[in-house]
Amino acid sequence: MKLINILLIWLLFLFAATTSFAQTGETPINIFGYFQNQFKQEEDPNRGRESNTFLMQQLNLFLQKNLHKNWSAFVNLEFLNSYSSSRNTGAVNLEEAWVKYRLNKKFNLKLGLMIPTFNHLNRIKNRTPILPYIVRPLIYESSLSEVVPVDEFTPSRAFVEVNGILPTVNKLKFDYAVFAGNSPNISTLYQPGQSGADTTATFLLGGRIGLRFNELKLGFSSTYDKDSRFQSRFQDLTEFDFTEIPRLRLGLDLSYSYGPFWLQSEFIRLQYDESTDIVNLDKDFIYSTLGWRITDAMIVYGGFWQTRVHHNRRLGESPDAEFQEYVETTTSPNFGAAYHLSDRIVFKGQYVNFDRSNDNPRVPSNPGFKIYSLAVSVSF
Repeated sequence: MKLINILLIWLLFLFAATTSFAQTGETPINIFGYFQNQFKQEEDPNRGRESNTFLMQQLNLFLQKNLHKNWSAFVNLEFLNSYSSSRNTGAVNLEEAWVKYRLNKKFNLKLGLMIPTFNHLNRIKNRTPILPYIVRPLIYESSLSEVVPVDEFTPSRAFVEVNGILPTVNKLKFDYAVFAGNSPNISTLYQPGQSGADTTATFLLGGRIGLRFNELKLGFSSTYDKDSRFQSRFQDLTEFDFTEIPRLRLGLDLSYSYGPFWLQSEFIRLQYDESTDIVNLDKDFIYSTLGWRITDAMIVYGGFWQTRVHHNRRLGESPDAEFQEYVETTTSPNFGAAYHLSDRIVFKGQYVNFDRSNDNPRVPSNPGFKIYSLAVSVSF
């Protein structure tokens, strides 16, 4: 009898909670995520050196909950490179924590820390099981953020975004996104004052306009902010002010599929207004991937990435040494395959050749290298 009473009370509480959820639109919290474990071998022919490693490349843990009739919340935690605080490896980041109001498909308002809409890959770059890559197009590869200026090429954080899909016109679908956030001049734990706060009175402003027609998707993205990261790098050029340099990002993305074949391509251009001809900080990146879905489970692809970065350095130790600009180009042909064992498990293989050169014979080029990778991606 005691057990029956406990069961009846438990059922009563369950009924009350379910009724409450139904009345307010609130739902229980949903916990899910993705991770990708990798084995890779790197070859550096110029140095005659090889290395290989196993790596928990990336894990994203998501928490989602409907809070009210039109309101929901989302949290995204990201763990990189076999994260361990006791072993001083990898990193953990709070990538997103936002609340969303959805009026209809034409208007959605997101408030809080978020990855903004920019080009095709920016918002889905952490969905490793739905991407065929192990090493993603270079500026989207979070696991290489310790050696590649990922945040410089793409906006990684915003705090307000309005987006939606506009009515269809003759099979054309238009989507839009407008967002705002902090400038890149964020204080750290090693600086005085509150960490994580913007140290300037400037903002990040940006957005994307997209068009879809059947299997064609085309988008144009742009952001504007002001960057002070180069102030310390060129502190010997005292006659110029490198604080809060205006920066414009321009992005173009194209996706198309025809039967079992698909194409994805993006271009990003960074333009800085340095107010001097001595220093050039502009950068650009392009990638293109052509894929073939051989079966429902098997995908093969080939791609091409290229990064062009303007550098500025003195050719000598003396303050009077000649100051020269040069462009370093990294060209990365790559190919790979992905096998979907199920909707939740994907096995991958990939080869990437990083070839680096520059246009100034007086400056030695950084050595290139090759990466051979195997990985398994899991959604849970």
